[in-house]
Amino acid sequence: MREPGLTPEKVWVDFGDALRTFVGRRVADPHQAEDLVSEIVVRVHRHLDTLDDQDRLTAWVFRIARNVIKDHYKAMGRRRVVLDAAPEPPEPAAGADAWVDDQEAILRELAVCLRPLLTELPDDYRRAVELTDLGGLTQAEAAELEHVSLSGMKSRVQRGRRQLAGLLRDCCTPTLDSRGVPVDFRPRPDICG
Repeated sequence: MREPGLTPEKVWVDFGDALRTFVGRRVADPHQAEDLVSEIVVRVHRHLDTLDDQDRLTAWVFRIARNVIKDHYKAMGRRRVVLDAAPEPPEPAAGADAWVDDQEAILRELAVCLRPLLTELPDDYRRAVELTDLGGLTQAEAAELEHVSLSGMKSRVQRGRRQLAGLLRDCCTPTLDSRGVPVDFRPRPDICG
C-alpha cells in the first residue's frame, strides 16, 4: 500500500539526478543510459504500490536501478553486436593537435581490429572483458551480474585480456611507444584476412 504523499513524481524529484549519475557510471553510452533511466522510472511507477516501508525507499529505488542495468547487460550478452566494416576517417589536423588526432585515429582503427577478435575468446572471458573494459562496470559489479565471486571475475578479466592481447599480436602487429601505447600497427592479412 502506497504511503500518503508518495507519488512517482516525488520519487523522480528526489532521485532523478542520482539515478542519472548512478546509471551513467555503469553504462558508457549516454543514449542507452538515458533509456535505462526511463525504464527505471517506469518500473518505479508500476510497482510503487508494492513498497511497504517508505523508510526503505532509497534502497528500493536503487535495487530497481541495479536490476534494470543487469537486465540491460544480460540482453547485450544475448545479442550479436554488428560492427562497422571500417573506422571513421580522422579529420585533418594541424600543429600539436595533429599528434593527438593521429593517436586517436590509430586507436579507432585498432578497435575495429579488436572487436572481431573478442568473438574468438571463450564466452566467460569475452563477457568479462566486455562488461569491464568496454561496458564500464567495475569487476565487482560484473561479478555480481555474472553470479561469480570477485576473485573469479578478476581471473576471467585477466585471462581474457591476456588471450585478447595474444590474438591481437597475431593479427595486427602493433608498434608501441615507451609507455606501451599503440602508435601504429600493421595488419597481417595472412592471418586476419
